[in-house]
Amino acid sequence: MAAQKESGRIKSFFLTLCGAMKSGCLWIARSIAAVIDRSIKPRFTRFVSTLKDINIYRHVREHCIYRYLSTMMQLEKSGTVITWQPFYLILVKTIIAVTVFIFVFNLYPYLSGWLGEIVRFFRLHEIYHFDFPTRSSLDTAAQVIIALVLGYIGLFFLIYHIQALFSSLVINNAGKKAYYIRNSVVCTSLYVFSVPEIDHIVLKQNILFRLLGIGTIVFMKKSGEKVTIASIKNASKVFRQFSSIIGENDGSNKPEGRYG
Repeated sequence: MAAQKESGRIKSFFLTLCGAMKSGCLWIARSIAAVIDRSIKPRFTRFVSTLKDINIYRHVREHCIYRYLSTMMQLEKSGTVITWQPFYLILVKTIIAVTVFIFVFNLYPYLSGWLGEIVRFFRLHEIYHFDFPTRSSLDTAAQVIIALVLGYIGLFFLIYHIQALFSSLVINNAGKKAYYIRNSVVCTSLYVFSVPEIDHIVLKQNILFRLLGIGTIVFMKKSGEKVTIASIKNASKVFRQFSSIIGENDGSNKPEGRYG
């Protein structure tokens, strides 16, 4: 009985300690987020705003989007917010992917050793009557296999990020519409959403993306369809724009959205 009581006290102590550590971690995370929102983010936002004013790429791209939508949908420029995935984010992801691909490709000596062990273990050279492969031929085979796998993965990576580079999200407050332009250079797809038909929206950001103003917008339509727009800049502004339109449609001032 004494041992059971002691075990129960130890278990209770560790549960209390884990609960305290969890509460402490949550408090630290909230404090860091509050400091970022109060001090760091406003300064960073002013710096980014200054860069936007001298960003020729942004002005040219917005002009092209306005021109495309005014031709296709007779879109009015007033009360419109345009956003897309930041170029530097795509560039960073591309650099990381290329670095990983190079590292994986340079692991071909391990694969060539495994290929040699497979041939030796199953005695394939004896069954099919061929000379046991040399080290150089095994290395070449390993390089070809890794190159094919990486090429297959890299092709999808390239297509996805080309689309992300040229795709844009547009919200028009006057028409209560959202336009998603998916552009893969070869073809362009235009998706039109009626914002009042959206049931709720979610803004997903981590600490780094909150500092950079990047976020993922997820909105659920009343029909049950779920739409995700990943890693767009000015995500908070887009979220507020969506929320204000939904709030107006509901006849309330409270936005039907939440942070994720």
